[in-house]
Amino acid sequence: PVLTDNPFDILSVDYGCSFDSLTSNIQVTATMKVSSLVPVPAGGLWRISFAANAAGGVSDNGDQFYLLAGTTGAAPTFTYGTAVRGGDGSMVYTSRGSADAGRIDSLAGTITMSVSLTKLDLYVTAGPPIGSGSVLQGLRARAGSNGVNAVMDITRGGTSYRLTCGLPTGIDAPPAR
Repeated sequence: PVLTDNPFDILSVDYGCSFDSLTSNIQVTATMKVSSLVPVPAGGLWRISFAANAAGGVSDNGDQFYLLAGTTGAAPTFTYGTAVRGGDGSMVYTSRGSADAGRIDSLAGTITMSVSLTKLDLYVTAGPPIGSGSVLQGLRARAGSNGVNAVMDITRGGTSYRLTCGLPTGIDAPPAR
C-alpha cells in the first residue's frame, strides 16, 4: 500500500459503458480514482486491466485487455492493448493502439479511458465478440512511476462488470456469454 496521498495510491476503479445510437458502437469505460493528482506527475503510468469470455471467471481463460494512461511525454497518452500470461507467470502486455478517449482530472483525482468494443473484438479468440450482456472479469489495476525512487500500487478486484449499454430501456441484459 501507498501510505500517503499520492498519484499512484489507487482508491477505486469503476467500469461503465456508453452506446452511440448513430454508429451502434459500444465503448467500455474505466475510471481509476487515486488519492491525489495535484500536480499530475511526469513519468506516471496508470493501467486498468480486464478479461472478457473468461471461462469459470478466470481471466487467464479469457481474452485479456488493458487501458493505459501515461505522462511520459509532453502530453498524456491513452492506449489500449492485450495481455497474456507468460510461461514464467508474468503478464505480457502488447499495445494495440490509441484508446478512443482519455482524460486526467487532477482536481477529482481520476483517470478515465474508453475503448470501443469493435477495436477489442479484433483480438477476441476465447469466445464470441464482446457486446451488451458480456461480462468483464479479472478486474485489476496498477499505478506507478519509473526511476530509482519508483512508487507503485496494485489492486485486484473480486467482482465482475456486465456491459448493459445498448439495451432498450426496461429490458434486462441477456445472460453472459
